[in-house]
Amino acid sequence: MKKLPLLSLSLAFSLIAQPRTAFEAVSIKVHPEPIYVSNSETSGTIARWTAGTIRDLIVEGWNLKYYQLPEVAGSIGSMHYDITA
Repeated sequence: MKKLPLLSLSLAFSLIAQPRTAFEAVSIKVHPEPIYVSNSETSGTIARWTAGTIRDLIVEGWNLKYYQLPEVAGSIGSMHYDITA
């Protein structure tokens, strides 16, 4: 009889000690040409960028102005992506 409460107590502690499972997902796709508009929006815990460049994401993520981030040759400012996170 004494083993049952001890067993219940150990089971309760083992359930509390279990790590919580989490699921995070990000979708990154190249935006098809032609590009008419680029925008971003957030709603709760979801963020969406449409036709954004890596430069756009850096500017928004670090709260910069475009003149603070120099132009760099390559895909940082030329490739456009649709991102949902």
